[in-house]
Amino acid sequence: MKTKVIIVDNQNLSTEDFDFLSKPLELQFIDATVVKLNSGNTGWMGRELRTALTDNYDEVVCVPIGALVVDITALRAASAANTAPLLVSGFEAGPIDFFALNNHFAYIDLSFFKTNNITLDWGPVWDNTNQIRFPNTVQIGNILVKGEGTNYTTQFGSGWILLSTVLDNGGRILNFPIDQIDNIAVVADTAIRQVATTPITAPIISHWMHFVQATRPAFKTATTSLFSLNSVFANPATPVENLYTTADSLEAVSIPLSLSQHFRLVFFSNNSENIQHIKTIIADWTGTNQAELPIPVHYQTALDTVDYAVWSAMTQGYVAYFEFDSAELLADIETQRYVNNFIFLGNYSFSVRSFLIAGVNVASTEICYQSLNGYTVDSMFTSGPYQQNLYKRFRITYRNTQTGFQLPTEYEIMPHFLAQKWARALHYDYLEVASNKVEKNFMLQHWEYDESNTNGRSLTQLCSEMNRYVTHINGYFNGSSERRVNYEITQYFDPATVGQQILNEIHHHFELLIGQVWSVSEYYKLADSATCFAIRQLNNLCHEMESLLRPSFRNSSWWSAGVYFPYLRVTRYKFVDSDYDHFSQVQNFGDLILHYSQLGKTPMEAFAANDAEVFDENITGLRYLSGEFDISFRTDTDLAVQNNSINKHNARAFPWIRSRGGDPDSKYIGIGFVKVANFDRTLFPNMTAEAIMAELVRCDDIYKLELIDGNGNVIKESVLDYTWRDVLALTDPTMPNFTGEFNW
Repeated sequence: MKTKVIIVDNQNLSTEDFDFLSKPLELQFIDATVVKLNSGNTGWMGRELRTALTDNYDEVVCVPIGALVVDITALRAASAANTAPLLVSGFEAGPIDFFALNNHFAYIDLSFFKTNNITLDWGPVWDNTNQIRFPNTVQIGNILVKGEGTNYTTQFGSGWILLSTVLDNGGRILNFPIDQIDNIAVVADTAIRQVATTPITAPIISHWMHFVQATRPAFKTATTSLFSLNSVFANPATPVENLYTTADSLEAVSIPLSLSQHFRLVFFSNNSENIQHIKTIIADWTGTNQAELPIPVHYQTALDTVDYAVWSAMTQGYVAYFEFDSAELLADIETQRYVNNFIFLGNYSFSVRSFLIAGVNVASTEICYQSLNGYTVDSMFTSGPYQQNLYKRFRITYRNTQTGFQLPTEYEIMPHFLAQKWARALHYDYLEVASNKVEKNFMLQHWEYDESNTNGRSLTQLCSEMNRYVTHINGYFNGSSERRVNYEITQYFDPATVGQQILNEIHHHFELLIGQVWSVSEYYKLADSATCFAIRQLNNLCHEMESLLRPSFRNSSWWSAGVYFPYLRVTRYKFVDSDYDHFSQVQNFGDLILHYSQLGKTPMEAFAANDAEVFDENITGLRYLSGEFDISFRTDTDLAVQNNSINKHNARAFPWIRSRGGDPDSKYIGIGFVKVANFDRTLFPNMTAEAIMAELVRCDDIYKLELIDGNGNVIKESVLDYTWRDVLALTDPTMPNFTGEFNW
């Protein structure tokens, strides 16, 4: 059964509160696709139902944030027993004799929609000048059915299109009550901000916490000894890659885990002194001198039983430390979604924060708790446990949309752990999600096209697109209201005169209008969806134009081209310390590198463009991992020549970077690129880089992606049978043929 669950904020919660309070609901539906909508937009149901039908889901459950246990088995049974394709919680008076949805709850059996060949679109924004048609209804007990005739009104409630569609097609609607907390914000106030309970709020908190404990993932039988714990990460084929453990004890060392060669150890504690004690042990313990260390006796006693070889293996790599009651710890765990994680909570098992750790968005994690009965392990697996070095090769098939010609290329995935994390993110965040689209209008950089190719992107066309988006932005930010404050872009783009200076200027406008991933601009918050899209295109077109201004591979001793492969819905994970070890300035033809999945410019990009417009804080090296990627095509250059050129370039670039507040000698500034796969030239025997490039530019599109294991088996593939024009029709609200089908 393929299920989509929509968690809806119907209580006007803050983003922080909504994220916290949705955790119990997410845990109930751990095997379903969960969509979280933290807004008051009543169009959510129509849009999500439409995509659920398109993506061949069997059912949709729309759940308000205050809902407690939602028994999906009972919902399915009630739907079948009452021949009701739609179940709602309470009928609420709507226009005239019609009804609206109450509480934003609904269970929808999509087989009814498929059988009747029903499509569902929320339609345009209505106002009191529009006449809305709806069927008259009859309520028989707790079932709503279609009555005689129809009516029209200028008012409607949330969900009226869904109800109308069901009733008009002979469907029945069942009233199915669910248990929920009306004032869920009280829970947030107490649980998140640690506000003291009152006689009024205490029962609500108790109710929710009882629910939290009841809906935690099923756990295995308690064992009295850590030595006898049965973890999936004891298998060398699926070793633990991150061990999160309390610094209050050394018990985690006793757990029989197989350690990855890229193992990372993370300590946490509410007691900062205990963290310092662990740091002392890591720095100074030799295996025999525990009695001499300035640490409490219980640590010294514990070290008497610790195998020093095991301890050394655990602590020889990266070690991190966090306060237990810190957002940073939860954020760190979230970054490790596609990593084999073992979390040893010790005696923290009954705190709210331990529940939050159980509820973070991970895909391959076991959580060990200590209780009076011993130790239990909760398993949280959606796509894990992950095999070591499963992904070996990556195949990209190019095509010519005019002739049908296809050209496969292959890559050998790098042996480092970051490359495996990239492949996992590509697999599960993107290749598994057919509804997401690649931003193909920004995909092939410095590509040559036949002038007759309708899918070609020349400088003339790019200038025309840029001017159209500038006009749209200026038209929106015209000072006509508090939302449409005044902002004007004066640059005009002509293919005969466009150069780096005007591109720097338009990129600076983009920075002002959008801000950063971690600090979104007020302009972007004020913009409507069409203007937001236009703002994004300033950046895309700027970089696309820059690529066309570079020398061609056909007539230059040094040239470059590339593929930029950003998806429209981005899922990113902030780097941890070890991820920064893989930056390099050396590049070879066809290197597949991590996409710059953030806003701004890298230090080297800003220097190369001599960009005096970009803000210092927007000069940032790569700091996020996503399943997206870029490909660098360039002249074949000997390593010694490259190193000599890099040294000369750095001698000029590093002082400029320091003048802008950066430290180019630190690995954390991100100088260079992170390569995750090497281009396999055996498919192009005895061919120069220029000859291979001439073959590649015969194509104007990328058609298929395939992840391959060491035995040549395709683990996952995705066919991308659409062009950049199709993408704009789906995604660009400023286009005259915009369909509105893509839900950002």
